Amino acid sequence: MKVLSLGSICLDILIKNIQQLPPPNTVTQVDAITLMGGGGALNSAIALKRLGIDSYPMGEIGHDYAGDVLLNIMDADSIDTSYVMQKRSKATSVVNVIIRPDGERSFACNPGNYIKLKYDDYDWDILKEFDVLLIGSCFLLEGLLPDLPKVLQKCREHNTISIIDTVWPNNPNFKQIVDSLPHLDYFTPSLKEAQLLTNKVEAKDIAQWCLDKGTKNVIVKMDKEGCYLANEELKIKIPALKVPLVDSTGAGDCFLAGFIRGLLSNYNLIEATKLGNAAGAMCVQFIGAYTGISNYNDLVNNFYSKY
Repeated sequence: MKVLSLGSICLDILIKNIQQLPPPNTVTQVDAITLMGGGGALNSAIALKRLGIDSYPMGEIGHDYAGDVLLNIMDADSIDTSYVMQKRSKATSVVNVIIRPDGERSFACNPGNYIKLKYDDYDWDILKEFDVLLIGSCFLLEGLLPDLPKVLQKCREHNTISIIDTVWPNNPNFKQIVDSLPHLDYFTPSLKEAQLLTNKVEAKDIAQWCLDKGTKNVIVKMDKEGCYLANEELKIKIPALKVPLVDSTGAGDCFLAGFIRGLLSNYNLIEATKLGNAAGAMCVQFIGAYTGISNYNDLVNNFYSKY
């Protein structure tokens, strides 16, 4: 079982328990400042690896200090970096993750070079080697977004499951994603991002809009409310597990890792979605986008079993 995880690869600097930036020339003490890997592609890849799936992040980092740190982080989790391009005169994305006392977070980042990835940067016939292509943070991939239908057609050609996740869009052309929906197996936006895309408010209406645009399956992620799963035969809200919230960073990426592990373990769609919710619950009890993900047995026995 192999997953290719395409998208943002970042170095996260997590700052815990800060309400607002300190005024000029003052110092504010915080509970912790932590350096970790980040970005949708890397977070899901590390979580998948810990859940027993061979996963390969795919994207660009710079030939700089932050890029070298990221390679060390990936090596610590035995992540294969064959599809991570480290380029000179390119900047690695570095993200300040500001975690509030309630566990919610805000971000400040330099986007790095991954936003400029183009279709011609890769030989997409590599997809024949993978069971799943996960495209994380797709709204940020402004260079690739217009050609995503061609990537997804390659998935169909090679019988590779395709999943697209979103992120809050800074790209004004993010609605180009609609052209990809007819070629897609699973679309997994968060509620707020999906509202912006569809101009709908309720998850059921958002899901129907996406189905009408041609995608096979939709999962609208709704944070602590769980998620809404829909296809032509099935429409159901699946509640989240109730756990203490420490840091919500990476919850959606870990959801995807759990969901994919479920699909590749022959869970039915509802149970795979529950496994995704369980992985999100594991994630949010620790600082960092994947710190809380330990292993598959822990996920099943101590979280999924609670459904």
